[in-house]
Amino acid sequence: MNTLNLGSDEIPATKKKSNTRNLKIALGLAAVILVPTIGSTLAGSITVSAATIEFGQGFTSTVTCNGASAITITPTSTLAAEDGLFYLGPITVSGIVTACDGKIFTFKVLNAASAVQTVSDTVGSTTFCRVVFDKDSTYSTSANCTISNGASGGFAVAPTASLLASAVYKITLESSSA
Repeated sequence: MNTLNLGSDEIPATKKKSNTRNLKIALGLAAVILVPTIGSTLAGSITVSAATIEFGQGFTSTVTCNGASAITITPTSTLAAEDGLFYLGPITVSGIVTACDGKIFTFKVLNAASAVQTVSDTVGSTTFCRVVFDKDSTYSTSANCTISNGASGGFAVAPTASLLASAVYKITLESSSA
């Protein structure tokens, strides 16, 4: 006769770890890594010509005097008869609206390594040209570059230093208030 056996003589089967536990751990680690990364990326995003820009430390407003209109910058080159090389010539600027009256435009020329090039030897190796835009009369400029073609909505500015055209990779334009 068998007695009442409440237990089993067999070793109890171990419960398998569920696959969802490993998935939960992996998702938790991913969240710990991604949340700070996404937060810092979003805090550092900048949009040009937007009403507001967030730098992660608050908001600032950027306003362009040209509105939705584009300013066109067209560099030219000239061939020197002495050495047969091409040099940077006048930089034609067009499409400036009258709302930019009194704004200061600063030009810089960069090479392929993003190093700023010298555009004027007459002022002690200056690396920028600065033009004050005047919609009603001739444009004024600093001694760094020469200016010509003062017409409504545009002008041409030429460096006074001899700069090889092959050394020109980018031309930057910055505007600021007077």
